[in-house]
Amino acid sequence: MVLDEILPETKRTRSEMEREFLRLCEKAGLPLPEVNVSMRVGGRTQKPDFLWRNAGVIFEADSRAYHDTFSAFQVDRKREQRFQLAGWSVSHCTWEQIFHEPAALARTVRGLLTRAETRRRRADTSSQT
Repeated sequence: MVLDEILPETKRTRSEMEREFLRLCEKAGLPLPEVNVSMRVGGRTQKPDFLWRNAGVIFEADSRAYHDTFSAFQVDRKREQRFQLAGWSVSHCTWEQIFHEPAALARTVRGLLTRAETRRRRADTSSQT
């Protein structure tokens, strides 16, 4: 795939939805996240869809095809709680947002990354005093 050469991160994507989210990030000039990387959280190995490690932000791309069942709903809530208990900020986006509202979603991602950076700077400043 040509996109894999332009954005090597796409090799780790598991769906067209995830590939489009990365395109959205690139087009918006957002820092590119790590994609589907394994990490230990709450005693389990998890693979968040998109991870901005330095900002402490995770985005999950949730399509109805994979997340609209009773069991997926239960698993998703527990997974998010584990991430949050470990200190991660977790947000979810939908197919509709990615494919039909990309500019608004890009503003949301940028805002959450900026907010995380601001919190980190405040924490660094307060620990130095």
